[in-house]
Amino acid sequence: MHLRRAARLVDDPWMRRFDNRAAQVVAACGGSLFVLIGLAGLAQPQTGDRVQGLVWIAFGVLSIWRGWTTSNVVVRPDEIELRSIFRTRRVPLSALESVTVAVGRTGMNGDGREYLVMHRRDGGETAFKDLNSKPSSATETVVQQAAREITDALSG
Repeated sequence: MHLRRAARLVDDPWMRRFDNRAAQVVAACGGSLFVLIGLAGLAQPQTGDRVQGLVWIAFGVLSIWRGWTTSNVVVRPDEIELRSIFRTRRVPLSALESVTVAVGRTGMNGDGREYLVMHRRDGGETAFKDLNSKPSSATETVVQQAAREITDALSG
């Protein structure tokens, strides 16, 4: 992460972050399995296993870090940051027409869950399914909160 980007995350009082903490914990725990495999490789007397163990540990640490920082939406005055496990997309607010909340399949076991759909000015749309939640009529979900904040940013 660039120091300028890190400073923006800390210094920007207008920034709003919405995340799926449960998904982040599960992804980080999955990365810890790679670290355990790597530690087992370091315990082996063969040099090749130790090198392979170090590779598994490095991959595990990277997976833990990326898993812990994934599944979130960051709303800033000029852009929306969509962070998934594999990539981070930055969408300028000027490129967006609107945002809606859709309900559908978000993964292998994620049927009937809410997620964000960004409608671009060029007519296309971007579904962001990494930030998702069960629909609730009693309280505002994290997806609905993110959609509301993005809509407020687009109108302001």
